Amino acid sequence: QKGHSQTAIPGGIPEQDFSLALPYGLAMWKGRIYVADMRVHGVMIFDLSKHQTLLLGRSEADQMARPTDIAIADDGFKYVTDLDKKSIFVYDADDHFVTTFSPNDLQPQTLAVYQNLLFVCDKQKRRVVVMDRRDGKIVRNIGSEGIELGQFKIPLGIAVDSHGHIWVSDVGSCRVQGFDQDGKLLKSFGQPSDRAGGLPRPKMIAIDKMGEVFVVDAALQNVQVFDCEGKLLTYFGSAGTHPGNMNIPVGICVHEGDLDLFSQYIHPAFEAERLILVSNQFGSAKIGVYALGHLKPGKTPADTRAASADVKTGTTDAPQGR
Repeated sequence: QKGHSQTAIPGGIPEQDFSLALPYGLAMWKGRIYVADMRVHGVMIFDLSKHQTLLLGRSEADQMARPTDIAIADDGFKYVTDLDKKSIFVYDADDHFVTTFSPNDLQPQTLAVYQNLLFVCDKQKRRVVVMDRRDGKIVRNIGSEGIELGQFKIPLGIAVDSHGHIWVSDVGSCRVQGFDQDGKLLKSFGQPSDRAGGLPRPKMIAIDKMGEVFVVDAALQNVQVFDCEGKLLTYFGSAGTHPGNMNIPVGICVHEGDLDLFSQYIHPAFEAERLILVSNQFGSAKIGVYALGHLKPGKTPADTRAASADVKTGTTDAPQGR
């Protein structure tokens, strides 16, 4: 997605020209890509089936100031964090505004949804706040400000796996930590290293149905994939001008459907299983869409060579200090 688009705003406001300016968190649901953009002051919606672009958060009822993230529940309800308004905007499955949650002493930056709970990274008090997504009431807190295990310096990325475990990336501590529903620390991995597996500047995270943890790193300008034990499985992306490049990436989501919408871009020798969407704060390609999968039976890497290009790696195994 290059950014510029013709935009219609729900609520009858005339169409205007908008471009993605400073995208942050993003999500995908039923053929639509939702992108929280801090400079557009709203959530841009790219409906890939209808070839239409909409904008949330610019009507009188739901004026956003600095939206940073969006999470979508299984029933289609959407939750958008706004740093400046210290609120969470709520929309229904048809993208109609419902209400806002604005608890005292909470500055929501990012969030994840699991069943009837919202897990919110609080920028102000460096913690994760657990809320009931039906009424916005705070249920409990996870973690506190600090550098010890189970604490946070700058909690930024958050995701919940199929077991209900909460995973949080901490850009201040250069690590990812996993917790159970009660806030008990289960796992911690990562360090401030530019070697493969290091997390010098982790941003948002996502988890697929296999339990693999995808971590965006703005320093390495790539996405690293770990198992639930913190073992590095692979990575993709790098800085540059080549197709699929990253330019200060920040947001990520894993989407298990809608592969047909991108079939024309997928090599015939490759079997795509899921989509990975990454937002870039700079450059012309604000949203990168990647397909994760495997070669079809009987196919080899040589079958895809004509469509490949040499790119610079996003990590290094060079000794520290180089």
